[in-house]
Amino acid sequence: MIRSNLSAELGLNEKGLESADTAIRKKYPNIAPHVNFGSDSSHRNHIHISFGPHRAGSFITPEIAAELTGTGSTSSSSVALATSVEKFKKSYKDDLKTAFTADDIYRLLYDSGIWGAEASALFVGISERESGGWKPGALNGDRGSGDFSVGLFQMNLLPGAHGSKKFYLIYPTEEVVLGYKLAYSVDDDTNPQSLATKVQNEASRSTTDQRLFIPYNQAVMLAYVAIGEQASNAKIKKKERINNYVFTAWGDYKLKTGDSVIGTLAHVKYSTVRDVYISNNGGSKEKLDQWLIKVFAKTPGESYLSDWINGSVFNNNGQAV
Repeated sequence: MIRSNLSAELGLNEKGLESADTAIRKKYPNIAPHVNFGSDSSHRNHIHISFGPHRAGSFITPEIAAELTGTGSTSSSSVALATSVEKFKKSYKDDLKTAFTADDIYRLLYDSGIWGAEASALFVGISERESGGWKPGALNGDRGSGDFSVGLFQMNLLPGAHGSKKFYLIYPTEEVVLGYKLAYSVDDDTNPQSLATKVQNEASRSTTDQRLFIPYNQAVMLAYVAIGEQASNAKIKKKERINNYVFTAWGDYKLKTGDSVIGTLAHVKYSTVRDVYISNNGGSKEKLDQWLIKVFAKTPGESYLSDWINGSVFNNNGQAV
């Protein structure tokens, strides 16, 4: 992390300093996946050099671990791995077309160190439903359905949902920001009450902070929505993965009296969850199914779970589609 005027003087690209990143990666391929230069105006008389995954942006996979021990693959694969994680660090605010793959979402969640293997796999299926096919730039601003929901996991920032949370962001620099301010960033207002009103009535894609649409930030924000700020911070600090039932915000509620909502499983494909779990984690279908049975006990989806595992896809009312 260097001061922004220095990057300008050197003619470097401030959005990730990619030219500097690339030169170092090519010269030192074994550290290629972990290089992430950045700049901002607050670094006037000092620089940061970090070896931690949150600042440095390291995504530790078996392939990278092998490279670090000198038993891995070729230099070209190192550079490819480094390039592959760059897509998680950029903003997709103005990109409505880019869609990731199931494997991308799993690696984003699991390699962040925040999410457990099974929870990561299930959120892959949830993200497919929520964002229309793993689109980091997705935004649903339909107030009629009670939404101002953003990103891969459609985290709702309206009052009464999650806008009042203070979210921990990683990229491009670490900062804690009020959800309302992320949804409405175009003025200097910092008052939660007035910001809540603006988000409810005026927020649109053009008012959002571009950091909302950085996938790695979305992975951390997901934890805040799932288990709350304090619990999430405690887990991250202790390096404990989240891998229990934390899916209430993604379907376990009723929109009105009389609704028969089956919960998180609605419109989620078991085959997506199973395949990404086995291919990335090396686990078995049996292990995944045991976890599902355990965590879905006494939830709205419990009575549908067996048929879901056997291939049925349900709508919100519990009807097979």
